[in-house]
Amino acid sequence: MRPPFARAAAACAAALSLAACSNLPGSSGFASLSSLSSLAPGAPDKAVVKTAGELPPPPAHTWPDAKQDLNDHRADGWGLVSMPEMEQYLNTLLQKIKVATGTTDWPVTVHITSDTSLNASSTAAGNIYIPLGWIMSAESEDEIFAILSHEYGHIYLNHYAVYDVRNAGDASAILASVTWSVVNRNVVDRGWNGLDKIALVQSIGTTVLMPAWQRSIEEQADLFGATVSLRCGYSYIYGFKAFLERIDSYDTAARERDEKLQKAQDDAMHDKIRADTLAKIPKSPATAASGASAAVAAAAPLASSDAQPSGPAQALQGINDALAKLNDTLAQGQVSLNTGAYDAQRTLDRALAKGMASLRDTHPEGEAREDDLSKAVEGLIAGKRPPATTAPWQAARKQRHTKEVLAHYAMLGDIDMLEAQQRYAEAYRLAQKAASGATANDAAPDFYLANLLALSHARSNETPAQILARNQRAPERSWRVQVQLADAMAASNRAQARAFLEAQFAWFGQAPQTWPDMIAFYRDTGDVQRGKQMALTCGVNFPNYRAACSNASMTPAELAQIKAKTDAHARMIVDNVSHRWFRQ
Repeated sequence: MRPPFARAAAACAAALSLAACSNLPGSSGFASLSSLSSLAPGAPDKAVVKTAGELPPPPAHTWPDAKQDLNDHRADGWGLVSMPEMEQYLNTLLQKIKVATGTTDWPVTVHITSDTSLNASSTAAGNIYIPLGWIMSAESEDEIFAILSHEYGHIYLNHYAVYDVRNAGDASAILASVTWSVVNRNVVDRGWNGLDKIALVQSIGTTVLMPAWQRSIEEQADLFGATVSLRCGYSYIYGFKAFLERIDSYDTAARERDEKLQKAQDDAMHDKIRADTLAKIPKSPATAASGASAAVAAAAPLASSDAQPSGPAQALQGINDALAKLNDTLAQGQVSLNTGAYDAQRTLDRALAKGMASLRDTHPEGEAREDDLSKAVEGLIAGKRPPATTAPWQAARKQRHTKEVLAHYAMLGDIDMLEAQQRYAEAYRLAQKAASGATANDAAPDFYLANLLALSHARSNETPAQILARNQRAPERSWRVQVQLADAMAASNRAQARAFLEAQFAWFGQAPQTWPDMIAFYRDTGDVQRGKQMALTCGVNFPNYRAACSNASMTPAELAQIKAKTDAHARMIVDNVSHRWFRQ
């Protein structure tokens, strides 16, 4: 039997309709990758790419339930987005990868998530998830092929089977541990606005299901992907180099954008706090005093039109001025106090957000990876500078449905900024465009529109709940929206709300990701015992979600008791450390 490389080269030559994959020079001309292979575990059951241009035989694979895996991603964040034209194009590129690696019989397919970041991922079930952010950002087919081949590398090298990648459940456990305090916070008193609600859903996004690979594992997938990309004639400069550099530039731009959003939100909230606080402060006693002062002044003879008040009038004027200054000082003090309380809560919120971000930071920095990869493939690309393959990529993005979806999701960033500035009317008008046409039933645009309808007090033929209900008609339904709908129903009819969410729970195949929300819903609608029973079942069926389900079943009193014990234990540790330090 010929090795996979030979089979792939022959297949590429024969399958011209799929790809023009060309054979590379012999391994003697390849750059050594000892620096990378030494970092990767080399046990016999682990497939390792040792040298640029060569691939190990594919290890044996077992394929978990792909449908359940899809449902997990549908239940995460905004879920998936229906883009049939783009999916067909991406799966055609994926077929090139399968041909080049001799794995045409593998059940691997590409799906698109609603995530506008650059967090691509793949799973042991054979699903590759490309976020909208990459489709918006990538500039050539070389670059998108690099992303696909990198993710295929994780699957091909069997990383999911031979490395501990349970962080999906761990991340869900951490998120579930803060869910109660976040969801049940007093929105008015804590200063939360619509942007915070959006950010919460986005923070519980698809990246929660992404493995946090070590750098050595990412480099293995990079090396696999670069080898396949070069076999198929793609540019390294416009492909992998651009792909890894874009990760770093995006991270920088995202941090700057988040800082601008936070500053805009804080500035707008400070202004609102000041206005609201001053409006609530009773009128100063000086107001009454000023009336008395005016009466005395009118009764006293004036020597001239510009004469200054004297006697009783002057005394009352002094009292009036002093009271006005005192009232102003008290008012400013109350403004400072309220602003300080808001800022203190925001500090806690940002600490939580930072913790969430650490769960999303699953891929090592791109610059270091690109440096190592460039050295590894320099012998393969010497003297070869193929141009970027842009025409088919641009044509794919300009297909009618795809073009409209990309344009509408691109509006969400502008809506975020308008909402942070509390310019709700403008944000609502833009959200109306985003939630129309090809994306009229999509989860993210509908959530934005429903949220802004309430905030802007605009007139509409639909209620916020009716806007969210549009998602029921979407080809890709979002679990997060269904939970929101059930919460709205529960305010007036708990039985109806439970029946609705139970039906959605079944529609999503009772995917593991849906269990903590279902349990929490039972808890919040009064069926605590059922929630606890379900949490036990969850722990048995989905061990990685045991903590998430258990936390979701806890009542506020139970959570408060655990928090008190935790705080007491922490204080005991601090006291012990302090005593030891002072005795030294």
